[in-house]
Amino acid sequence: MLIQNWQWMAVALIAITFAGTMRSINMLWVSLASTAIGAIVWADPTVPNLYQLLIFGTIALVGIALSQLFIKPKEESAETQEEQEQVIKAPNPRRLIHRSFTLNEPIIQGFGQLEVDGVVWRVRGEDSAAGERIYVLGVDGLERDLLIVTKAEWAEEHSPTQ
Repeated sequence: MLIQNWQWMAVALIAITFAGTMRSINMLWVSLASTAIGAIVWADPTVPNLYQLLIFGTIALVGIALSQLFIKPKEESAETQEEQEQVIKAPNPRRLIHRSFTLNEPIIQGFGQLEVDGVVWRVRGEDSAAGERIYVLGVDGLERDLLIVTKAEWAEEHSPTQ
């Protein structure tokens, strides 16, 4: 059974899809090699499988080797390294539960902001003025950056430890 030209074109289509997705020059050469063999088999369907595979392998390997020799990866300068954002671990809001903080900004109409260790958290609770102490009761289940707070005086009065 001979490998037919439509099979080589299918390999070319798959390879070019992977080349575009992975941004790989090697897959581009595989695509070009399979397209070339597909064209050869279209012109002469009696080419034996062994010759088809040898020509395919030769084109692909020579192309990959040449691209490795002549296409150099772009060197990153110090500026591009500084521009890249550092990976920041997401802060865990659960560590703030059952702690008291002083508001930097007021809570107006039930919502406000609180800065803790350089991270700004959205808060929901009773309207409070800036400078008041608040107590974190929990974290909103749907919006993980939304803390449920109350005034610290209320939390002290209703604390189960009393």
